Amino acid sequence: MALQCAARMHTKTTKRTVLSQINGLCFDPLGLITPLLTKAKIFLQDFHKKNLGWDDTLSGEDCEAWNTIRKKMINFTASLSRQVTQQTGSKTRTLSVFVDSSKRVYACAAYVTTETQEGGRYTHLYCAKSKVAPIGTTQTIPKLELLAIFIGTNIMEYILSKSGLTFDRLNIFSDSIIALSWVHSKKRLPSLVTTLTQKIQLGRERIGCYQRVNFYHVPTCENVADHATRGLS
Repeated sequence: MALQCAARMHTKTTKRTVLSQINGLCFDPLGLITPLLTKAKIFLQDFHKKNLGWDDTLSGEDCEAWNTIRKKMINFTASLSRQVTQQTGSKTRTLSVFVDSSKRVYACAAYVTTETQEGGRYTHLYCAKSKVAPIGTTQTIPKLELLAIFIGTNIMEYILSKSGLTFDRLNIFSDSIIALSWVHSKKRLPSLVTTLTQKIQLGRERIGCYQRVNFYHVPTCENVADHATRGLS
């Protein structure tokens, strides 16, 4: 499967045309090019903060910044295997969701690992998702990491319900010890943390109808979701 990015040129650069270029970059419902869009999403959010209209022209400085981002995205191509899991001779199948957050973006990336009866081991990216941190709120990194666990739990539940695949192991990996401790905590926690952990536990219970999900700590240097929070070109 080939992914190719192209951004349509506009005579006038506005918030509307920037959004159009981001959305029209590539048909990617699974979020496979999520790291490529990170800096564009941050740029668009920063532009929102300036309270300009959708059709107001960007300043020269903003146009230059956007063109730098756009040039790194256009003409990007990648070839990915259509088959993300070995169907014949498979012994075990594992769904691993990695989650991470920076100050501006939180994200998750889901991978399917298949071990065959012959001893082969194959791992493929299944899907990914990222979101910019909410405007107008100042969240600590641990709270954003907890948001990442929340969307990671959601994407795992979605895969289980829609993919038609069965898994022998379900794992969620985070490099935040604090966020993981909140997930397992029985103590009284701040309001936002309590709300998110309750939602995560509800998702965990629904996932439990398929298989038990395990939460693990992963070193930051091994957390592949980091690419989606910091961006790649």
